[in-house]
Amino acid sequence: PDVAPAAQPESSATRQPTPAPKAKAEAPPQPTPAPTSRPAQTVAAGPIVYVDDLDGGFKRFGTGWQRGPAGYASHHWHVPVRNNVTVHSATWRPRLPVAGTYAVQVYVPGPHSTATRAAYRIKTVDGWVTRVRDQAKRRGSWVTLGVHRLTRAPVVQLTDQTGEDPASGRTLTFDAVRFIPTAATKA
Repeated sequence: PDVAPAAQPESSATRQPTPAPKAKAEAPPQPTPAPTSRPAQTVAAGPIVYVDDLDGGFKRFGTGWQRGPAGYASHHWHVPVRNNVTVHSATWRPRLPVAGTYAVQVYVPGPHSTATRAAYRIKTVDGWVTRVRDQAKRRGSWVTLGVHRLTRAPVVQLTDQTGEDPASGRTLTFDAVRFIPTAATKA
């Protein structure tokens, strides 16, 4: 069998002097990184789940969507309102960590949010519910659609059929949705 030779003690004659450590050049201070579009947020009941309009959990249907440069994560989509036909619709489909009770909120960006009757539909444990919100009055803020009992895979839908006259020039915006667990939800 191979055996490593025993280490021999170093004599002072064979030992090389240890060079003095070189002074380290100070690295210039690094700028503080910009916050990400999704800060890690947790409430006492568990993590807040976001689905942005640029995420895989968001799907748009129809053609002629317009991009907006503002909103959650600095982006949103907008389309003209319709009074009796649906041309554009979208769904947000999160993957929640557990089924439970969640506050559902949508982000209404500042620009292009002029619809007064945005009808959000939420698929809950008890069936579909509709919450109508005036985007024009809630620009630049998170708007609550209520507290709902949800499965791990709920759905939020929004269409351009607001019942408003297209000649009004109003537009409907589509941005992020977040799901905030309540104390009734156990992660």
